[in-house]
Amino acid sequence: MKKTNIYTIFMAVVMLTLALPAHSGAEPPDASKKAGKLAKWKREYIEKIEKLNKTGGFGEYGFSDEPRKCYRLIKINNDRVPELHVTGADEATGNLVCTYHNGKVYATNFQRTVWSYRKGKNLISNHGGHMGYYFDIIYKMKKGRLREVAVGEQEAVDVMAEEFNYRWNGKKVDEGTYKKMIERTFDYTKASKHPKAYTKKGIISAIRNYK
Repeated sequence: MKKTNIYTIFMAVVMLTLALPAHSGAEPPDASKKAGKLAKWKREYIEKIEKLNKTGGFGEYGFSDEPRKCYRLIKINNDRVPELHVTGADEATGNLVCTYHNGKVYATNFQRTVWSYRKGKNLISNHGGHMGYYFDIIYKMKKGRLREVAVGEQEAVDVMAEEFNYRWNGKKVDEGTYKKMIERTFDYTKASKHPKAYTKKGIISAIRNYK
């Protein structure tokens, strides 16, 4: 073979190599994540956390000088996006439960800080009380938002004697009926364990790495 032909072939190979992309094969499905691009729900939750940290009660430091582990990711329903739960700095502040639906974050403020939920069952309850008044407010997740479906109230007639008046959705009931309605609507014996709580830095990392 003549030298000129070898040179021509060599140059053709070089030109073809330069025309190829820098890497071969299809781009991995998580390439956007590696590049730092986050899903919209993640960006929205992180933005919400940043805003909450400017308010005090739901901020990482609350009303103290020490950071709090007050953020959790919970699964009330079975879709791909978890819910963001924030424990307030005190009982008066309560809890905040954030859900995401159709590109928006919806926040529901719970009274007091006691709560229970049924993982994957669309149910979460805010319960507690103070000074002889106690409540069970039960929410159901519908179309990505929390909807109040039942309210139970217990009001002391005589705190020392532990005598109470009971109401369910505003109607007076006896103690037995109240307990049956709680069991039928939520059933605390089947409540899920609270997941791990994080500081602000920890929850942002958990959101970024959530799969």
